[in-house]
Amino acid sequence: VRPDDARGYARRVLVNLSVDRWRRRGPESVELTEFAASGSAEAGVDDRDEIVRLLRTLSPHQRRVIVLRYFDDLTEPEVARTLGVSVGTVKSACSRGLACCVSN
Repeated sequence: VRPDDARGYARRVLVNLSVDRWRRRGPESVELTEFAASGSAEAGVDDRDEIVRLLRTLSPHQRRVIVLRYFDDLTEPEVARTLGVSVGTVKSACSRGLACCVSN
């Protein structure tokens, strides 16, 4: 692994391990820590619970794209490279995933 590709390689390894684990055992609960930096602790818990509930309604592919894009703050090309898909696939998965979450 070249030094400039190490971060992407590591992310890809983690994504593959997560997918393998999910396939073997089914979906696991997502722990989102420190989501609500402002507001009360109860509001943070409520927000976190709502996000986890909404993420569970998405397909595994949409969930991976949304988490990498918005929680890991990767650009669309970085997400595409990490998942081994095209940028257009990332854009459509984001759009559909967010639309699904908004409609719920």
